[in-house]
Amino acid sequence: MNPAARPDRGRQIDQDSAAVPAPTSPRFDLPDAERSFADRNAGHDADYASMRLVNWLVTTVCGVPVLASGGPVARNQFVRRCAAGDIPPDAPAPAAEIVGRHAPAAARMNDFCWRLFDGDLHAEYPGP
Repeated sequence: MNPAARPDRGRQIDQDSAAVPAPTSPRFDLPDAERSFADRNAGHDADYASMRLVNWLVTTVCGVPVLASGGPVARNQFVRRCAAGDIPPDAPAPAAEIVGRHAPAAARMNDFCWRLFDGDLHAEYPGP
């Protein structure tokens, strides 16, 4: 039996048989290191969803290109600019509102993901 799947440890197993923590109630029994990891990464999934939404809006609706040879440099710069409050006035209003609200999380996650893609094995999710 997969030790991470022990029913007495309150784990859930996804389709790939990778253990993921169940909800982290204060009553949930986690070792200190796992509790700390869960606390530091609590916003990861929401930030990831924001990143995917903002990146799609920026490239599809706002027309910022992602070059095949250079990667998403221009897109990531655009997202950082929006995260700083500089939303281009020609962006469609509905997209601008969503991008403005979620750009800080998207910029954080874009930077984090690119540190990982660049080979930084010690990159840590920066959190909100």
